[in-house]
Amino acid sequence: MYAELDLCVCVFAYLLVHEVNRSCQYDPLSTFRFNIIDELLISNTTDVSAIHADLKKLYKSDARIILLYCIEMDTIKILDAAKSLRLMTDEYLWFLTFEAINKNRLLVANNLPVGVLGVFYEYGEMEMKQAIEIAVNVWLRALQQSVQTSVLSSGIFTRLPWDIANLKCHSKNSLQWRDGPKFFEYLKNVSFDTVQFNEHGQLIYRDIYIVNVQPPVADEENQKWIQVGLYTPEGVQMQHITWPNGARTPPSGKPKRHFLQIVTREEPPFVEYRDLSQNGSCGHSSYLCYVYERDSNKVRVSGSSVQKCCTGLSIELLHRLSVALNFDFCLYEVEDFQWGTKNVDGTWNGIVGDLINGKADMAVSSMTIDEDRSTVINFSLPYMETGITFIVAIREGAISATAFLEPYDLPSWCLILVCSVHVTGTSIFLFEWFSPYGLDHGRKLSSSKFP
Repeated sequence: MYAELDLCVCVFAYLLVHEVNRSCQYDPLSTFRFNIIDELLISNTTDVSAIHADLKKLYKSDARIILLYCIEMDTIKILDAAKSLRLMTDEYLWFLTFEAINKNRLLVANNLPVGVLGVFYEYGEMEMKQAIEIAVNVWLRALQQSVQTSVLSSGIFTRLPWDIANLKCHSKNSLQWRDGPKFFEYLKNVSFDTVQFNEHGQLIYRDIYIVNVQPPVADEENQKWIQVGLYTPEGVQMQHITWPNGARTPPSGKPKRHFLQIVTREEPPFVEYRDLSQNGSCGHSSYLCYVYERDSNKVRVSGSSVQKCCTGLSIELLHRLSVALNFDFCLYEVEDFQWGTKNVDGTWNGIVGDLINGKADMAVSSMTIDEDRSTVINFSLPYMETGITFIVAIREGAISATAFLEPYDLPSWCLILVCSVHVTGTSIFLFEWFSPYGLDHGRKLSSSKFP
C-alpha cells in the first residue's frame, strides 16, 4: 500500500521521506509507505501573481497531500494564493515544516485554515543546552576514533591525522578543510544512546511533535496549534486530529476529479474551431481549447497558441465521458497538425507522438485505426465506422447496336461460331445414323414409309 506525497520545494522532502521509510523499517508488501510523485518550486514569493501561476500547476495535477517547505513569512502568501485557487478545500491536506510555522505555537494567523498539520520540535533554552552537549560529545567521540585509527595504523601517536595548521578564523585564504570529508565520516559513525546518524549526517532518531490547527474553544478568539502526536524512536503516538474544514474523515489522498491533457486537431464535423463570444466564453456544447495560427497549408505562423472554442461530435462525446468518468480536461491542438506517423529514426510525430511522449493523456478526433498505431497506443472501441466504395463516371452517348458483342473480342466470337457449327452438324449426323427411321446405319430403304 502506497500513499502519494506531493512536494512544494526541494531536497528536504526527499531526505525526509527516505529517512522515514528507512528508519521505520516498513514492509513494502503489506504496509504504508510514502512516495513522492511531484514537486513544485515557487521561486518568486514577492509577486502574488507569480505564486498564483506556480500553484496553478498544482491545481492541474493529482496532488492532494502537500508538504510545504518555506520560511514563516512566505507561508501566509502561499496559503492565501492556494485558497483563492480552491486548493484549501477538504480534498487537500497541507503539511507544514518547522520553518513554515509561527514559532509562537499558541497563536495562529487567522488566514490559516482549520485542519492544517505541521511538525514541530522544542527549541527552548533547555533543549539548546542539551543539543550543545550532544554536539560536543559527538565531536569528542569522532576525535577519539580518529586517534585510535592513527595508532592502529602507525603503532604510535604523534599528532592528529588532520592538516589544520593553515586554518585560522581571520585568515584571508580559503577556509576549506581538505581533510574535512574524512572527519565527516568519523562523525557519521558516532553512536551512543539515541544519537545515531544516517548517510547524510542527519539524526535518525529525535522527538518530533505533530501539531494541528484547531478552532478556538470556549472564550478564546484565535485558532491554535494543538499537539496531536509525538514521533519518537519507539513509534508514533497520535490523538484526535481536526481535519481540513472540520471534516470527520481525513482526505483520501486522491482527487475526486482527475485532470487530463487532451490533444486534438480540426476535422469537421468531429472537431471544429469557433471564435469566443464577446464576453470571452464558449457557448453550448463547445469548450475552450488552445490552437495555433496557421496558413493555408496548415503550417504554424507563430509559436504561441490562441484560445478558441472546440465543438463537434467528438467534443460532445468527450463531455459525456468527463461526466460519466468524473474528470476535467484541457484541450490543445497538436503542434505539427499531423495524425501521427513513424519517422525514420523510429520516433513518432503528430498526435501519436504526443501520446507516446506523455505530453497528452488522451486524444480526441477522427483518427484512423491501423496496425502500426495499435502497437504503440491504445484505441477505444470505434464509435463510427465508414465503408469504402469505388466510384466511376457515367459514359455519355447512346448504346451501340453491337454492344452485345463487347463481352468477347473477334477471335473469341470466331472460335465460338466454328465450334457451334461443327458440334451441331456432328450431333445431327449421329442422331440420324442411329435412328431406324433415318439413315439406319446406312441401309437402303425398300419402300417409302409414310405415317
